[in-house]
Amino acid sequence: MASWFPMALKDGTHSWLLHLSEGSITSWGEIHERFIDNFQGTRDRAPAVNDLQCVKQQLGETLHKYIQRFTNVHLKIPKALDEAIISAFTDGVRDVKMKEELTIQEDLCSALEMFNLANKCTRAEEGRLSLLELPEADPEDKKAKLKR
Repeated sequence: MASWFPMALKDGTHSWLLHLSEGSITSWGEIHERFIDNFQGTRDRAPAVNDLQCVKQQLGETLHKYIQRFTNVHLKIPKALDEAIISAFTDGVRDVKMKEELTIQEDLCSALEMFNLANKCTRAEEGRLSLLELPEADPEDKKAKLKR
Protein backbone atom coordinates (compact mmCIF):
# COMPACT_ATOMS: atom_id res chain seq x y z
CA MET A 1 0.00 0.00 0.00
CA ALA A 2 2.71 2.49 0.95
CA SER A 3 4.62 2.04 -2.30
CA TRP A 4 1.54 2.70 -4.42
CA PHE A 5 0.58 6.10 -2.95
CA PRO A 6 3.70 8.06 -3.91
CA MET A 7 3.20 7.00 -7.54
CA ALA A 8 -0.47 7.99 -7.47
CA LEU A 9 0.38 11.39 -6.02
CA LYS A 10 2.92 12.17 -8.75
CA ASP A 11 0.24 12.32 -11.44
CA GLY A 12 -2.01 14.51 -9.25
CA THR A 13 -5.06 12.28 -9.46
CA HIS A 14 -5.10 11.57 -5.74
CA SER A 15 -4.06 14.94 -4.34
CA TRP A 16 -6.94 14.67 -1.86
CA LEU A 17 -4.67 12.27 0.04
CA LEU A 18 -2.27 15.13 0.76
CA HIS A 19 -4.94 16.85 2.83
CA LEU A 20 -5.30 13.94 5.24
CA SER A 21 -3.54 14.31 8.55
CA GLU A 22 -0.64 11.98 9.20
CA GLY A 23 -1.73 8.70 10.77
CA SER A 24 -5.43 9.33 10.12
CA ILE A 25 -5.72 6.17 8.00
CA THR A 26 -4.80 2.89 9.59
CA SER A 27 -6.64 0.36 7.43
CA TRP A 28 -7.89 -0.35 3.93
CA GLY A 29 -11.44 0.10 5.24
CA GLU A 30 -10.65 3.64 6.35
CA ILE A 31 -9.04 4.56 3.03
CA HIS A 32 -12.04 3.09 1.23
CA GLU A 33 -14.38 5.23 3.36
CA ARG A 34 -12.33 8.41 2.82
CA PHE A 35 -12.09 7.72 -0.92
CA ILE A 36 -15.87 7.33 -1.22
CA ASP A 37 -16.48 10.44 0.91
CA ASN A 38 -14.13 12.48 -1.28
CA PHE A 39 -15.60 11.52 -4.64
CA GLN A 40 -19.27 11.04 -3.69
CA GLY A 41 -20.17 14.61 -4.59
CA THR A 42 -18.73 14.36 -8.10
CA ARG A 43 -20.83 11.34 -9.02
CA ASP A 44 -24.11 11.76 -10.85
CA ARG A 45 -27.00 10.38 -8.88
CA ALA A 46 -30.49 9.49 -9.91
CA PRO A 47 -33.00 12.24 -9.12
CA ALA A 48 -35.25 11.61 -6.12
CA VAL A 49 -38.71 12.83 -5.15
CA ASN A 50 -37.09 15.42 -2.86
CA ASP A 51 -35.63 17.08 -5.96
CA LEU A 52 -39.17 18.05 -6.97
CA GLN A 53 -39.46 20.11 -3.80
CA CYS A 54 -36.56 22.26 -5.05
CA VAL A 55 -38.36 23.23 -8.27
CA LYS A 56 -39.97 26.58 -7.51
CA GLN A 57 -41.61 29.02 -9.90
CA GLN A 58 -39.34 32.05 -10.14
CA LEU A 59 -40.56 35.63 -10.00
CA GLY A 60 -41.55 36.66 -13.51
CA GLU A 61 -41.48 33.07 -14.79
CA THR A 62 -44.58 32.05 -16.72
CA LEU A 63 -46.62 29.11 -15.55
CA HIS A 64 -45.79 27.37 -18.82
CA LYS A 65 -42.02 27.61 -18.18
CA TYR A 66 -42.46 26.44 -14.59
CA ILE A 67 -44.46 23.41 -15.74
CA GLN A 68 -41.73 22.59 -18.27
CA ARG A 69 -38.98 22.75 -15.63
CA PHE A 70 -41.05 20.78 -13.13
CA THR A 71 -41.88 18.12 -15.73
CA ASN A 72 -38.23 17.78 -16.78
CA VAL A 73 -37.33 16.85 -13.20
CA HIS A 74 -40.47 14.77 -12.67
CA LEU A 75 -39.85 12.58 -15.72
CA LYS A 76 -36.38 11.64 -14.44
CA ILE A 77 -37.79 10.24 -11.20
CA PRO A 78 -38.94 6.65 -11.50
CA LYS A 79 -42.00 5.61 -9.53
CA ALA A 80 -42.79 9.01 -8.00
CA LEU A 81 -46.10 8.84 -6.16
CA ASP A 82 -48.88 11.15 -7.32
CA GLU A 83 -49.26 12.61 -3.81
CA ALA A 84 -45.59 13.65 -3.78
CA ILE A 85 -45.84 15.16 -7.27
CA ILE A 86 -49.00 17.12 -6.43
CA SER A 87 -47.54 18.31 -3.12
CA ALA A 88 -44.27 19.47 -4.69
CA PHE A 89 -46.05 21.23 -7.56
CA THR A 90 -48.48 22.96 -5.18
CA ASP A 91 -45.63 24.14 -2.95
CA GLY A 92 -43.56 25.40 -5.88
CA VAL A 93 -46.11 27.22 -8.01
CA ARG A 94 -46.60 31.00 -7.56
CA ASP A 95 -49.15 31.68 -10.27
CA VAL A 96 -52.20 33.12 -8.49
CA LYS A 97 -54.79 31.58 -10.82
CA MET A 98 -53.12 28.18 -10.55
CA LYS A 99 -53.05 28.46 -6.75
CA GLU A 100 -56.77 29.31 -6.80
CA GLU A 101 -57.56 26.30 -8.99
CA LEU A 102 -55.53 23.99 -6.78
CA THR A 103 -57.43 25.26 -3.74
CA ILE A 104 -60.80 24.74 -5.45
CA GLN A 105 -59.78 21.29 -6.72
CA GLU A 106 -58.41 20.10 -3.38
CA ASP A 107 -59.51 16.52 -4.08
CA LEU A 108 -57.07 15.95 -6.96
CA CYS A 109 -56.33 12.22 -7.08
CA SER A 110 -53.69 12.00 -9.76
CA ALA A 111 -50.78 13.94 -11.17
CA LEU A 112 -52.43 13.65 -14.59
CA GLU A 113 -55.49 15.56 -13.31
CA MET A 114 -53.22 18.20 -11.84
CA PHE A 115 -51.24 18.62 -15.08
CA ASN A 116 -54.49 18.87 -17.07
CA LEU A 117 -55.65 21.61 -14.72
CA ALA A 118 -52.25 23.32 -15.01
CA ASN A 119 -52.47 23.23 -18.82
CA LYS A 120 -55.87 24.96 -18.68
CA CYS A 121 -54.39 27.64 -16.43
CA THR A 122 -51.45 27.98 -18.82
CA ARG A 123 -53.78 28.65 -21.75
CA ALA A 124 -55.62 31.26 -19.68
CA GLU A 125 -52.31 32.87 -18.72
CA GLU A 126 -51.22 32.99 -22.36
CA GLY A 127 -54.52 34.69 -23.23
CA ARG A 128 -54.02 37.30 -20.51
CA LEU A 129 -50.44 37.93 -21.64
CA SER A 130 -51.46 38.31 -25.27
CA LEU A 131 -53.96 41.01 -24.27
CA LEU A 132 -51.22 42.94 -22.52
CA GLU A 133 -49.06 42.82 -25.64
CA LEU A 134 -51.65 44.48 -27.91
CA PRO A 135 -50.08 47.87 -28.75
CA GLU A 136 -53.18 49.42 -30.33
CA ALA A 137 -55.50 48.63 -27.43
CA ASP A 138 -56.47 51.37 -25.00
CA PRO A 139 -54.90 50.73 -21.55
CA GLU A 140 -58.31 51.12 -19.89
CA ASP A 141 -59.79 48.64 -22.36
CA LYS A 142 -57.02 46.14 -21.50
CA LYS A 143 -57.78 46.47 -17.79
CA ALA A 144 -61.47 45.87 -18.41
CA LYS A 145 -60.77 42.76 -20.48
CA LEU A 146 -58.38 41.37 -17.86
CA LYS A 147 -61.00 41.73 -15.12
CA ARG A 148 -63.46 39.49 -17.00
